[in-house]
Amino acid sequence: MTVIETERLILRKMDFRDEDNLMKIFSDPIAMRFYPSTKTREDAKKWIQWNLNNYEKHSAGLWICEFKENGDFVGMCGIVPQIVDEQHEMEIGYLLVREHWGKGLATEAAKASRDFGFNVLK
Repeated sequence: MTVIETERLILRKMDFRDEDNLMKIFSDPIAMRFYPSTKTREDAKKWIQWNLNNYEKHSAGLWICEFKENGDFVGMCGIVPQIVDEQHEMEIGYLLVREHWGKGLATEAAKASRDFGFNVLK
């Protein structure tokens, strides 16, 4: 289900069929350098379930990013709950497959997520 459309991307809700694509990021130690470690397939399933729960509870979460032109997997971007200074906050996060770094795709997806948060979710 498409949530956001940008010039080059479709952002859609993730589901359990996305596990293989998520592993393109989760198994890459460079892409995961700001996380405690890479992730396993079991971790990917938990990640998907976390996002499904976020969609239900917050009407937001990390969405799968795919190229409009061919449907190829780019990564994920969206709005996720975090605790900052003991306060619940919503932040924009993203993780992209490394081959798509440096193309402005994270910026494009993050700006669209920001606009969705302010304009749609209020």
